Amino acid sequence: MSNGSQKKFNGTPKARTRRSNVIVRLEKQLKAGTKSTTELGKIVLVPLTESDTNRINKELQTLKTRI
Repeated sequence: MSNGSQKKFNGTPKARTRRSNVIVRLEKQLKAGTKSTTELGKIVLVPLTESDTNRINKELQTLKTRI
């Protein structure tokens, strides 16, 4: 990596399928406007914060370039 080349990403069919599934989940999460978290051992839906939304959008952009 020190020679300035870009990092290569796993391009196997399984990896591409996994990335596609993540894109679907993240887009669904943005549309719903909630995320799941655990409180006292129970899964609870919590509204997305502005930083959550920004992080998810950035992650979607990255994932879409890798499939």
